[in-house]
Amino acid sequence: SEDGLCCIFDTSKPSEEAALQSVLNVGSPLRQVGFFSGNGEGIYCLTGSETFSVWHYESAQRISDYFGNDLRTKLSELLMTSTTTSSSDTGRRRRMMQSYSVDYLVDCFWDGERLLLLGGCRGSDQQQPMAAIFQVDAGALSVRHILQHGHQGDIRSWSCTSADRFVTVGEDARMCEWNLNPTSPTSMSTTTATTARSSSTPIRREKTKQASRPY
Repeated sequence: SEDGLCCIFDTSKPSEEAALQSVLNVGSPLRQVGFFSGNGEGIYCLTGSETFSVWHYESAQRISDYFGNDLRTKLSELLMTSTTTSSSDTGRRRRMMQSYSVDYLVDCFWDGERLLLLGGCRGSDQQQPMAAIFQVDAGALSVRHILQHGHQGDIRSWSCTSADRFVTVGEDARMCEWNLNPTSPTSMSTTTATTARSSSTPIRREKTKQASRPY
């Protein structure tokens, strides 16, 4: 809500007073809210001022507030220090990442094992827009995937279609499907806090033209 309060209700209860389970005082107008964890006890909150926090909803306790208003700066620093698994590409990729900064947050997604946060970079006249998926751990964030050559504008939503594929939609009127693991399931493993294990490009699908007859 605009007053920065996240209210959790049990819709099986007959009245609003009985249904109210907990109130989370996030402190800023909310933009995105969702449940996560195996039993659904966690709640993530994204605000209009681009801050991000996670909560335990039954106790209304905040688990972590990720860097406050400095979140985008911290995510940008993670991008600058991220590398790929290809050693020949490391230097070029690092120089490219240093020219990007995370400008906005899209949303989070719980993949069944971990909470993932998608952030977008608007780029510049010399750089195309790109995005990055960050893994959310207790009090820490790490770069998991870098998404390139897809959108030409801001991404506004994303959703997983399988364990290693998801789609994004953006202000550029594009819908991109991404394959995070095109070769080996081990390429998604994360061993350090600031390493991106893969860089992804959208899946290209050929459009089938249907023959038509004149009237």
